[in-house]
This record gives sequence, structure tokens and C-alpha cells, in this order.
Amino acid sequence: MRTRIIRRAPAVALLALLIGVPGSAAASRQAHIAGHAGYVGTVSGTRAFVAVVERGSRVTAYVCDSGRIAQWFEGTVSAGRSKITARGGYVLQVRFGHGPATGSLRFPGKTGALHHFTAASDARPAGLWRGSKTVDGKTFVGGWIILPDGRQRGEILSGSTDVGSPILHADDPKVPVSDQKVGVVIAIIAILIG
Repeated sequence: MRTRIIRRAPAVALLALLIGVPGSAAASRQAHIAGHAGYVGTVSGTRAFVAVVERGSRVTAYVCDSGRIAQWFEGTVSAGRSKITARGGYVLQVRFGHGPATGSLRFPGKTGALHHFTAASDARPAGLWRGSKTVDGKTFVGGWIILPDGRQRGEILSGSTDVGSPILHADDPKVPVSDQKVGVVIAIIAILIG
């Protein structure tokens, strides 16, 4: 099985931006009706978590294991299905219905392993969190997946360089880390979208 190896660097940033999961079961149903729904779950046979946010005909997804995989997916939904090939050769397939989102993740390569997932809708703080910040021409992108039981996976990247896997605290979603090259601490305050 081949996976994208993320290079580690002694740099860090502060990032966090919540995407998608409304704050209650009623709000979740309302958001789904309005064209927004968020789902989180685990990817079988891996340490990775998956988060999927459906917004009408658009879908944003993230798969992360806080170490080797930190992959974003952007695509469209048609007839309740989405198939997205991301940079690096990962292929995510998602099916949306009246319950959890289900699907699979294929790792890169001709013989890339296929792993299945079931991702359930749930209330905040469970969900997909994302943040980005550019400082002195260097862009940091962070993503975190928090499951209903509080477990999480997350990664901050600058390009393909891994900057760190800090823990995100949903009640204070600022992730403090320092970038020695930039020489500053970068702060982004989380906002809920949807």
C-alpha cells in the first residue's frame, strides 16, 4: 500500500475554521433540507478519520490520520453520489441518503488499497474544522476531524510539508504553534459555516 508521505518541518501555525456540522439534531435536519449536511466517521483498516460536508451540489471532504494522510477533496454531488480524485491520486467515493454517508477511499497507485467508511451526522463539536493563514507569502492550511466521542485527527500543512498535528480544542479553537522562519505566532479564530 502506498501513501503520500508528508515531510515534517519545524514550523507551526495557528489555524481553525469550522465547516459544516450544525449544533443540534433539529438543526442538522434543517441544514440537510437547506442543502448543508456534515458527516464524520472512521476509515476501515486505517487510523484515518473522514469528514464530508455536502452543500447542495458541492461536496468538501477531508481524510486525515495525523501523520501520513492529510488529504482534502472538493467535488460535486449528482444523484446522491460523488466521486472525487484528489491531488496525489486518492479517490473518494461517497453516497448520500437518509442516514449516514457511506463510501470508500482508494489509496494512490494501480494496486492502491480500498477502505470503506460510514460517516454519521452529528452535533458540534463533532465535525470538520479547517483553517488557513498566509504570512510573508507562506500559506498554512489546517484540517481537523472531531468525532462525537471527542477523538480527533488533524494536520497543518504548508504546501506538502507537515507543520504539525496539534490538538484542536473546540471551545477555544486556536491552535498555537510557532513558525521559526516567519518568527511570529499566527492566530485564526474559528467560525461556524452553515
